[in-house]
Amino acid sequence: KNVYYLDLPFEVRKINGADGATFTVLGQCAAVEVSRAYYAWDATSVIAGDKVLEDADRESFKIVAGFDNGTDGMYVAGTYAVDKNHVYKNCGQITKGNPLTCSSTNLKTCE
Repeated sequence: KNVYYLDLPFEVRKINGADGATFTVLGQCAAVEVSRAYYAWDATSVIAGDKVLEDADRESFKIVAGFDNGTDGMYVAGTYAVDKNHVYKNCGQITKGNPLTCSSTNLKTCE
């Protein structure tokens, strides 16, 4: 089975490498204002939007917190996620944050 992703401005994209039989959406990784992107996984991979996160550890990956990064007053939210090696934000962007301490109660360590 193939897996497809609907992005803004309503473009359908195939998620190359995703296994449709085991594909599961985990949660939103970017606000609707940015894209309609979600974190997901299948039996072997972690996916952000329409991209497989090549360096993500599937077994330890989890969404830990949401954040609001709208500097101009417009609400633009995103999500922090971690695995044993990395902190991710904005649908797969790796930050310099500490994956051991990044949490919803300690967002400073996510950056």
